[in-house]
This record gives sequence, C-alpha cells and structure tokens, in this order.
Amino acid sequence: MRVFVGITGASGAIYGIRLLAALRRLGIEVHLSVSRTAWRIISEEVGAGEQEVKALADYYWDEDDLGAPRPRVALS
Repeated sequence: MRVFVGITGASGAIYGIRLLAALRRLGIEVHLSVSRTAWRIISEEVGAGEQEVKALADYYWDEDDLGAPRPRVALS
C-alpha cells in the first residue's frame, strides 16, 4: 500500500507529522509533499526540521513538481 501525505501551511501540521509517524510504524510506503508555508509552520510551531520530517517518508515530492511521474528523491 502507498499513501500520499500533503502538508500545507496550516496550524494542523503537527497532525500531518503524527500521521507520517503512524504510517511508518505500520510499514506503509509514504510519499510526502510539504508547502513552503508548512515548513515555516513546522519549524515555528512544532520545532521540527526538514530532514527530521522527510525521514518519516519514503519519498519526497517538491512542492513545485506537481506533474512529476515519480518521486525525485528516494529517502529510505
């Protein structure tokens, strides 16, 4: 099973991170995209860094790469 998680610039970003951690524990393949605004919220409200959050996903899709046929970077 594969799941795509998108985190936008809202104060609920912590829930996206918790979801990523839960999916990782379940062994589910996770694809992730995070908006620039969300990275700021994550840094300020959650205190987590980009690499820490990206490490919870198997693949990371850049916010501007919406038409990509496959992930740009394998993270695991």
